[in-house]
Parts: sequence; C-alpha cells; structure tokens
Amino acid sequence: MRLDPVINQRFEALCSEGEDIGAKMVPHPVLTGKDVLDQARVVPWDTSCRDLISRAVGRCSEYYKKFVALMDSRRRPEDSASFGHALELLRRLHQDWRSGYFTNIRAMVTGEACSDTLNQAEELLTQKYTDAACILCGAALETALRELGRQHGVSSGKFNEINIRLRQKGIYAQPDEDQHRSWYGRRNDAAHGDLGKSTEQDVRNMLEGVRRFIGTRLT
Repeated sequence: MRLDPVINQRFEALCSEGEDIGAKMVPHPVLTGKDVLDQARVVPWDTSCRDLISRAVGRCSEYYKKFVALMDSRRRPEDSASFGHALELLRRLHQDWRSGYFTNIRAMVTGEACSDTLNQAEELLTQKYTDAACILCGAALETALRELGRQHGVSSGKFNEINIRLRQKGIYAQPDEDQHRSWYGRRNDAAHGDLGKSTEQDVRNMLEGVRRFIGTRLT
C-alpha cells in the first residue's frame, strides 16, 4: 500500500526541524545566563505540525488533540519539556503512519460505509426505485475510488481523472477503468434527471460489480 510521499517528506522535515530547534537554544530575552527555545522558530513549527497532523490523521484524532494540548500548555519560553513531548509525539505518529496503520483503519471504515450504502441501494432496488439505487451505487463507487486514489498518491481531481490516473499507475487495467466510467455515467444520468435509462438489471449488475470492486480493493 503506497503512502503519500509528500506527507512522508513533511513528517521527516518537521521532525528534523524540531530536533534542531531543541538543540539550538537562544539567550532568554530577560534573564541573563539562561537559554530558551527560539520562539521565532517554535511558533511556525507548531503551526506547520498542526496542519500536517490534521491532514494525515484528522483533527478528531487523539494525536492531534494531544499535540495541541502539549503546545498550548507552554506558558513561558523556557518551557522546553512540553515542546520535547510534542516532538516525541510527532515522531511516534510518523512511525504509526509509515506502518500503514492509519491507512488500513481508514480503508476499513470507508469500506464499511460503502457497504452500508450498497445495502441501502439493494433495498431501494427491491422496491423498484431503480434510479435512486443507481445514484447510491455511484456514490459508493466514487467514495471507494477516492479512497483508493488517496492510498496511491492520487488525492484530488474529478472521478474520471482519478479513474484514469489509477489505471495509468497500474492499480487496475483498462477494462476496469472503462467499467468504472460506464457505471459512473449511469449514476450521472439518474442524478441529473435523465431517468429510466438504466434498467433494474443494469443497476443490479452495477451494484454487484461495485460490491466486488470494494471487497477486492478496500478490504
């Protein structure tokens, strides 16, 4: 499973910068003979770390909350202990992130959410709400494709752009790309009011295909 190289490089850079800040103390602005952390470097480092952690694991993660709590607890420039703990937390997060732990958890949660969406689509299809079921199948496909893209360094773009780039990276073959585009086209028809273009069997085939795709790629 491929991790985002930009995120990894940023982790390495901020861990290295944090170590350098801790090693290169500066004279206290008031107290003679006392060295403290260089606040001119600590403040932007803190901001950059918060941004990185939120991008890597989210603002709701315990890592983000603990990092913010540690840095916000620094009341005086000579308080290097909290800074040291925050730096160590950043190192541990980098290790967990590189191991693929967070990627695996996120993929599992995404897969479960998509499965729930497909179950809803199946229920709608049973009740003959073909177009509504088609829209939900398309939503599950797009969610899964974006998660797969995130895992392989394709983190932004429209559906068809991500679909093409994943095929170009060898994640799947040309027939898969074509099938995804066809399914998403059915979804767009239904979502944009062009109703009745897909039969019940069309949507059932789509549902089963999307379910196989998610089961293969996100579990």
